[in-house]
Amino acid sequence: IPRRVRWRLGLPPEQPSGWEIGPPDFVGVGAQRSGTGWWYRLICDHPQVQPAVGKELHFFDRFAAGPLTDAEVRAYHRLFPRPTGAITGEWTPRYMHDFWTLGLLGRAAPDARILVLLRDPWERYRSGFAHEIQVLRRQLRGDREQYVRAMIADDALSRSLYARQLKVLFDNFHRSQVLLLQYERCVDDPARELRRTYEFLGLDRVDHV
Repeated sequence: IPRRVRWRLGLPPEQPSGWEIGPPDFVGVGAQRSGTGWWYRLICDHPQVQPAVGKELHFFDRFAAGPLTDAEVRAYHRLFPRPTGAITGEWTPRYMHDFWTLGLLGRAAPDARILVLLRDPWERYRSGFAHEIQVLRRQLRGDREQYVRAMIADDALSRSLYARQLKVLFDNFHRSQVLLLQYERCVDDPARELRRTYEFLGLDRVDHV
């Protein structure tokens, strides 16, 4: 069964002979509509990085109202097989936004390196609002249109209020474990910022940057 199909069926990825499993080496936690898909692909382009079964696993979304058990922690670790000497990780932008996730991530992957990619908050708000409107356009009809638009606007605004999110992040991870990146700087000089990212992740310098 292909890896992504296994993941969608709720099955852990297969572990080839000689590969290891364990907590992710890195986790991207934010922010939505800030180029995280682009940056994750660039990270996975490094020969020492094994891509996870998917970029966004959303593993902790469902634990808002329930405990994270030891069995669930082990299930999270099984999502990250990699060959010896390689690193792996995921990038789910809503992890930084959801108030319960960072504490759970700190328990499941306490030594992970954390990546945060931020964008001008107004531009992030506009992009997030437009994206959600496009996704939910079928619901924007009749009496519910004004309500749905208000909820989307509120969610988009809260995702752009970075201070609270970063405070929770630093309550759960040491500052030395966190790399803050700025989308505009990555666009302006991607080679420089990608080298910073590789260095932060402990990866060797490569010629293809």
